[in-house]
Amino acid sequence: MRYCALLALVCVLTACSKPEPIKIGFVAGLTGRVADLGTSSLNGAVLAVEQCNAAGGVAGRPVELIVRDDGQNSGAARQAVKELIDAKVEAIVGHVTSSMSMASITQANEAKLVMISPTVTTAELSGKDDYFFCVLNATRD
Repeated sequence: MRYCALLALVCVLTACSKPEPIKIGFVAGLTGRVADLGTSSLNGAVLAVEQCNAAGGVAGRPVELIVRDDGQNSGAARQAVKELIDAKVEAIVGHVTSSMSMASITQANEAKLVMISPTVTTAELSGKDDYFFCVLNATRD
């Protein structure tokens, strides 16, 4: 009988716990020569997360933004994506430049992790069957 009561208590406490957040990664050049573009993109992402959470999150789960700086450096870009993969994010918003996206796209594809860029326009990342999505058309279009 005690075990039934203990099991019921655990079920009730688990049901009352806060839902796990949905982790979304964000990676951009927040320092360096493209910091203005990276910071503007980050501000937009933060605003979107705040609005989503104010409306109750996604299916009652809050969204958590995990931010990394690629410093407009290929090595830092790959390290940032590795850290986000290790943090078990559901998707990554970024990079904001084509060169940084090209530096880390293989990692995202190997992890089967969706990356969506708000600003990348290189044709080299268009028309592929992969996990990378561009919001804008390629410059050739």
